[in-house]
Amino acid sequence: MKCYFCGSHIYDRYYEDHFGTVSCLKCVENNIVDACDECGRFVRPRRYVISDGRVICDLCRKASMAPDVPQEWFKNQAEAFLNSIGFNLDLSQVRIYNAESEDMNRYMKLPGLDSDLGFHMPFQDDKNDIYIRAYMSKTHYTGVLIHELTHLWQYQNCVYGIPNVFLEGMSQLTSYFFYKAIYEAKKSPVAKRQMDVIISREDEYGVGFREVMQVFKASGWDGVRAEARRLAKNVK
Repeated sequence: MKCYFCGSHIYDRYYEDHFGTVSCLKCVENNIVDACDECGRFVRPRRYVISDGRVICDLCRKASMAPDVPQEWFKNQAEAFLNSIGFNLDLSQVRIYNAESEDMNRYMKLPGLDSDLGFHMPFQDDKNDIYIRAYMSKTHYTGVLIHELTHLWQYQNCVYGIPNVFLEGMSQLTSYFFYKAIYEAKKSPVAKRQMDVIISREDEYGVGFREVMQVFKASGWDGVRAEARRLAKNVK
């Protein structure tokens, strides 16, 4: 077996991506090889680093959401998915923005914002604004949009003031099942990578995901929504 990047023979441990590309330990340790942040494909990072430092392979870049790409189709897809699992939304007053990295970095300085992928800001000029980082692949973008629209559902149903771990856990769970559906239908490496990311997180997003997943396994989506409303009623 040979390393795809340096051509040396491999006799010991090695790395392999979802696409079967093999790299020796030396290439990985010397940063000759990195993984695409969207699909996990091994690439040479110097060729594929975009302005905000993310590594995006050619395939994912071609399928990415640039700032000028219309969002209507993706909004409709996200809304349809959420409707299918019982999250009914009023999107008449929602604006969605594909934000450049500089804009996202500026917004991240605002209090209460802790995700550099996307966030929901209610009642900006009587609108609900959702900002999502540009240049994500379309599958990843839609999953992040579903996460933020779940927060919108929480806001529209007066489910706020409850532990943040449950709020984020709900949003992570809806995104996870979207990625799961895409992966099962298309074997999408982007969907698989995002599922793995959600499962492996150890912060409040990951803890919340596992907590809400237990509620879902016990009583389904209706149970998840009921638990959120119950927690909201106990807020003083």
